[in-house]
Amino acid sequence: MEHHLDITLSDLEDEGGNLPPSITHAILLMVGNLYMNREPVTFGQVNKIPNTLEYLINLYRRFSVK
Repeated sequence: MEHHLDITLSDLEDEGGNLPPSITHAILLMVGNLYMNREPVTFGQVNKIPNTLEYLINLYRRFSVK
């Protein structure tokens, strides 16, 4: 997750050590997607992670111009 955000999760934590709700939901979506597609081999269509996950992550993503 930190790789996609370009920021550490510890930088996003509040004083109580909690992550923002959107990041928590994004992690749960990712875990749910991995659980649903846990077979080592798939046949047919390859499913992409839901767009909702990208939206939730991009709320806190550090965008930079190189």
